[in-house]
Amino acid sequence: MLRNRAIQGMRTDRDGGIWMAQSGRTGAQAITGRVNYLSDSAFSSNQFYSTNEGLVSRNARSIFVDTSRTNLGGKPVVWVASLAQVTAGVSGKGGVGTGLNTYIPVIQNYFSKESGGIDPADGTGGAQTIGGNATEVWAFASLNYRKSQLIRYDAVTKDSIGAYDYTNTSALTTSFLAKSIYFDIQNNKWLGMSQNGLVVLDKNGAW
Repeated sequence: MLRNRAIQGMRTDRDGGIWMAQSGRTGAQAITGRVNYLSDSAFSSNQFYSTNEGLVSRNARSIFVDTSRTNLGGKPVVWVASLAQVTAGVSGKGGVGTGLNTYIPVIQNYFSKESGGIDPADGTGGAQTIGGNATEVWAFASLNYRKSQLIRYDAVTKDSIGAYDYTNTSALTTSFLAKSIYFDIQNNKWLGMSQNGLVVLDKNGAW
């Protein structure tokens, strides 16, 4: 079923369902890339959400499921970080997507693109790592307004509430690369870096 797909991240929801961000095959083209949902570990069902269902791009690179709340209709709150998909015929920008929305034909899809915080002029970038908690969600983008940034979102309203980068945070370098994001139960915020190990913003606001 998923043997020829690049699985980029997995999370579980409140009901034990498994959500996967996968970028398909063929690199940045991300052919057949999407978000897959398995209702349980027995693979008894497999649903998927791609650009036809409102996902930002096929190049899904990271996923976060907010298990503290649900959307209208009891649907889980799922955040997806996507890079741009680059093909000769069907290219698309990356960014941050959220769902699951209540599906309304023509009017509303299962996923929505969160335009706040992402550079609208950058057609080759997008977000590649995402994580958070019930209060705040961070998305990492390596090419956002010409620098690496952690874009911050309000977990409830989904509005952009600023960003961390080298200009306002001494713990971050000019071109840092956050490979993973984790918020623990004490509200410490952990970054797993491509270089320099771990960077943490502790619960008291100190880096």
